[in-house]
Amino acid sequence: MPHPLSDEALDQLFRKARTHNKWLDRPVSDELLHWLYDLMKWGPTSANLSPARIVFLRTRQAKERLRPALIPANVNQTMTAPVTAIVAYDERFYEKAPRLFPHYPGMRDLFINSPELAEATAVELPVQPRVRRSHGSASARPAAGVRRGMLAALKGSYETRLAAAAPLPV
Repeated sequence: MPHPLSDEALDQLFRKARTHNKWLDRPVSDELLHWLYDLMKWGPTSANLSPARIVFLRTRQAKERLRPALIPANVNQTMTAPVTAIVAYDERFYEKAPRLFPHYPGMRDLFINSPELAEATAVELPVQPRVRRSHGSASARPAAGVRRGMLAALKGSYETRLAAAAPLPV
């Protein structure tokens, strides 16, 4: 690494970082949210396809609509936070591949032809390529220990709960 992080930065990010459960009673500015998004969008993703989508919720009404998707232990923290971020992924993120990854024209079709690879890439799960002997084409499957049923259950439960509501106002 050409410029290693200082011990102070490593402490802040990893060694001394903790989950917070209480918030200061003050607003979070649009400028700070834009700065956060602008920083986050530069993180590495498979083929620079950036599947993440973020919605910032501020109003009580928007957070109430999120309540059915929350586990009971997170309700109070979510309702009292000045801003709640929903981090999700675009299931058709690969549609932007021709623009974001133009040097490999087949990238979009790779994901269209392998829904497992698309899902694993969207949530950044490790995948292990495998070759189908009958066609000789590459596909992918979740790595050992990752169960598709768990993914489907998690994805389905949150999608079902959130889809029942109209788009959330921010």
